[in-house]
Amino acid sequence: MAVWHYANGGSWANSDGVLKLTMGGSGTSGMLRFQTDNGEEPFTVVMGVHNWKPWVHILPDVLPNETTVVLLPQYYAGGKHSGVPIVPTCNALNSAQRNLSAAFRDAEGRDYTLDLIIG
Repeated sequence: MAVWHYANGGSWANSDGVLKLTMGGSGTSGMLRFQTDNGEEPFTVVMGVHNWKPWVHILPDVLPNETTVVLLPQYYAGGKHSGVPIVPTCNALNSAQRNLSAAFRDAEGRDYTLDLIIG
C-alpha cells in the first residue's frame, strides 16, 4: 500500500477486509499491490482523484522488485505512467490470461467506491 504526498497525502485503513483510502484532497492517489499466495502474477492498482474526478489504472505483470514505493511516483512529474488517461474504469489482462478489472461506482460528492474484480 502507498499514498502519494500531494494534496496533504492520505492514509489506508482496513476494516473486515474492506480497504479504505482517505485522501487530503484532489490531486493525489493511492496504490495497492497484489499477488497470489505463492508470489505469482503480481499487479498493481492505482486509484486517485484529479480535479475531483476519480481515476484508476492497472499495471499487470509487475516485476518482483517493483513495489508501490517504486511505481507510484512514476504517475507524477513526467514519470513513465504520468500520461495515463483520467478514467473511472480500467481493464487489463495479465500474462496468465487473468482478467483484472477496476471500476468506480457510487461516485456521489467526494466519496467514491472502487470495485476490483480479479477473474
